Amino acid sequence: MRELFSWPILICGLSTDGSKAIPITVDSGGGLSSGVVEVRGTALEAGKVLKSSGGKLKQFSVFNSKAAAQFILLMDSATVPSDGAVTLLFPPIPVAAGQLLVLDLPTPLSAANGIAVSNSSTGTFSKTIGSADCAFYAQVI
Repeated sequence: MRELFSWPILICGLSTDGSKAIPITVDSGGGLSSGVVEVRGTALEAGKVLKSSGGKLKQFSVFNSKAAAQFILLMDSATVPSDGAVTLLFPPIPVAAGQLLVLDLPTPLSAANGIAVSNSSTGTFSKTIGSADCAFYAQVI
């Protein structure tokens, strides 16, 4: 399980002889694995470039503020492409109205060209962008 925010975490380990539990406090301090970059939206958006060159997507979150469900498309692209056919990194993701979706990937998704995200009224390999009603967060490498 991964947390979006930095809070102290209590982990119990064992003494070297295994006879008793020892609490270990780890303060993540907002630190991320080496090379991981956080990408945060600062306003509601219809689409966003998460990485403008080849790389990997480790974690992705989106809040759909729209009053209706919509699809989220993660694409192998250095820009948010215009409407039409797109190359997806992951199947279209349906997100219900007013819901937060967190996609924590145990194996990061690899993209050759870049990583872009967009909302869409269609759940296919064709993008039909919607209005600026999503808040995006991601961790990229």
